[in-house]
Formats: sequence, structure tokens, C-alpha cells
Amino acid sequence: MEVRRKICCSALIQLLLVSFARSQVGTHFSSSKPSFLFILIDDVGWADLGYNNGTAHTPNIDTWAKRPGTMLMQDLHSGGTVCSPTRATVLTGRNHFRDCVDYVYGCSDMTSCVPDFEFAPSRTFTVGDAVRVAGPDYDDGAIFLGKWHLGSFFNDSEAYGGKTSSPITHGFHHFNATVEVTQTSTANCMCRPEWEHLCNFGHYGRMVHCEASNTKQIADCCQNYWWDDASSPHGVTNLTWPSPDDDASYITDAFERFLRQRRKATVAIRGGHPAPFAAQISFHNCHIPFVGTNSSKEACKRGETCRPPLEGDLPYTELELDYYACLTELDDAIGRVLSNLQQEGYYENTMIFLASDNGPERNCYPTGFCARADRPNRPTEGPGSAGPLRGRKRDIYEGGHHVPFINRRST
Repeated sequence: MEVRRKICCSALIQLLLVSFARSQVGTHFSSSKPSFLFILIDDVGWADLGYNNGTAHTPNIDTWAKRPGTMLMQDLHSGGTVCSPTRATVLTGRNHFRDCVDYVYGCSDMTSCVPDFEFAPSRTFTVGDAVRVAGPDYDDGAIFLGKWHLGSFFNDSEAYGGKTSSPITHGFHHFNATVEVTQTSTANCMCRPEWEHLCNFGHYGRMVHCEASNTKQIADCCQNYWWDDASSPHGVTNLTWPSPDDDASYITDAFERFLRQRRKATVAIRGGHPAPFAAQISFHNCHIPFVGTNSSKEACKRGETCRPPLEGDLPYTELELDYYACLTELDDAIGRVLSNLQQEGYYENTMIFLASDNGPERNCYPTGFCARADRPNRPTEGPGSAGPLRGRKRDIYEGGHHVPFINRRST
């Protein structure tokens, strides 16, 4: 079902907070309480997905958009035009300026997070907080996965001149996340010298997160996954093995483990019904540095996962192949998420949202329109597409904040 009605991301989260409030029907366990899943994709333009004529095939997303109970909404506007502001609105339902997030806040080395950054001052009520007060059905059932980009995970960041601002600080029970952005292939390959030979830098040819010319910057090159661990220093621990070629698959695996364990731990004591949950999955796909696996790029070249270039046009560049491969890997991951919800008995009673945080990368100043004389049939400076919309990421033109959105209601 396709719906054309303008809606803002912050209004959407306010609706979600109300839904949690209504789920509080006493203190007894209930088999009918819904689960909530918010999937946030990164720098994916309005016209990047298959159902809007995107170059990369996204069959799982396209099929899901047509399923009964799913609404394809073509006029959603994100809370910001860059990463952190939208992520703030997703958590609080408020304008990001009210929560002191006016641009991108993040760090790789958590001892050097922005010293004066305090996301959501005075403990603003968040979606995570709503889960905590929604009754015993949701106990230990809120998890954040993927890209955080709203401060440090250390529970003692103040000792380093920073501010503690992790998913735990803002209401979630658990997380498995990167503190900032990482590349979408071999995400943590710079965390240990012995892993560097595994690095897949794609069309970039080198690490682009940092220039490692001194000790401090070398620390900033490590983009690792962290999770809550009360027994470890700073209350967190991190991966001590290299992440896979396809970063989206790591995040999906983490969600599958969480869902399986939650069902197994709760179904016996709830008369055969698993306890509900609330999760946010924030994929890195397809923020710079976007890197596709070699097998995905080859499939795109063969026309298996991408629409071939128009007749007479030039072949796709390595930059384009990395981006389109990144999109198909994102689609595969979302397909797995939906399948796992079905397999574990959650799908029919889960409210699911999928949205992008802003428009595609690569601005075109000063007009907001992109054109290339050498590729007239591919009229953008970057491979992401906002279609007919003017503007891209960082623009207040519509293409900067008019983003893909799909919603599935619970039954």
C-alpha cells in the first residue's frame, strides 16, 4: 500500500512513544503486547531503492513494501540533513536543536569525545526510557545495534573530559554498536596491525577515516564494535576478532542472536508466547566510506543485482559499483531481519519502521542540482540518487531530507 502524506521523523517517534504508553496495561504479562523495530539506513536517497527506480536491485525491501499490513510512504522528511541530528530526533521525538545536536557529534577514541557535548540535557525522555517504563513484559528487552554517533560509550567519560552518552545512558538495556561511522566492509580492520592485510578499502584504495601520522590519530583509525559489559573497564567491551567483509551481516547476526535468545528465555514462562522487545538497528550502509564486497560488485557488473547502464553509456565506475553493492548487501541484511522475525514468531505483532537519516552524499553547490557532461544519463556527482528532488545531504533543499520510508503496523 502506497501512501503520500507528508510526515516528519520526530512526529513519527512521538507516535511510537504514545504506542509504548498504551502498551502499559497493568503489571501482568500479556501475550498481545507489540514489539517495535526501527531500522535506520544511512545516506540512502529517496530514489536509491528499487521501488523508486533505483539502479541497485533491492528485492527484499520491494517485496516487503507490498506485503499486507505494510505501508510505503513516499513523503517522509528526516529530522536533520546529517547523521547525528536525525539520530537525536529518532530517540526523543523532539527537534534536534532542543537536544543540543546541531551537527555531527562523534568520536573514534572515546577518551577524546567532544568535551562540551551533552546530548538531550536534563535526561530528556527517549524511546529507550519508554521501554523501561512500559511494564515487565519489556524487561531487558531494549537493544541498540549499529551506528550510534551521539557520544561516548564509556561510563566514566567525564574522567577524560568528555560526556557519557551511550545507548545505556539513554534508556536501552543493551547495545552492540560503533561509536561513530565505519566503512561497510572489514569495519574494524585497522584496530590491530595483524588484521590490516584483511582490509578492503574498495575504490578508495586506502583508509579514509583518518590520516595515521601520530599516536592519537592511529587510535582514531580503529572503528570497532562495543557492547555493554558491567564486568569490564568503563562498562564496555569490544570485538577482539576481525569483523566480516560485509558489515551489514555483522549487525544482522547480532539482532538474530538477541531475538533468538529473548524468545528462548521467555517463551516457556509466558504460555508459549515470547516476550516483546524494542530494537533500533542503525546500519552504516551506505555512508562514506561505502565499500562493497568483491562478489557483490561482480554481480552488479554482470547485471544480476543492478540495472545495466543505458545503451551507449559508460560502464559503472568503481565508486558506483561499491555503492550499488553496498545497497544490495543492505537489502540482503534487511531481508534476513524480516525472515528472522517471522521464524521466531514475532513478525505479525511487530511494528516496523524503515527510514533513511538524510539524502545521498555529495552536494552540488550552489544550485542543488548535479550534472556531469561525461555521464549525462547518470546526472549526479555521487552515485546516490534523490531522483527528481533538488538537493542532497546537508542541503535544506528537499533532497536533503525527503527520504525513503516504509512502515508495518502490528496486528
